[in-house]
Amino acid sequence: MNQNEIDLVKGQIKCKIRKGDYITLGEMISENQETARSRFRRGNYEAVMAMKQIVESREKLIEDFNSEQKKEDNS
Repeated sequence: MNQNEIDLVKGQIKCKIRKGDYITLGEMISENQETARSRFRRGNYEAVMAMKQIVESREKLIEDFNSEQKKEDNS
């Protein structure tokens, strides 16, 4: 993946990032929160791909939970 593709992924997820995501990112790449944030901002491949996974996983988790709640409410 070249830098343009990494920047495209970064741009797609940037508005979806939550404050706590940088803590998780740091744990995933074995760095502290600020270093993780810096690596993401600089377009580090590992950091961007990990953040993409964090964002997508959180969205799926919320979606699944809400779907389950709706099923329970309709029962």
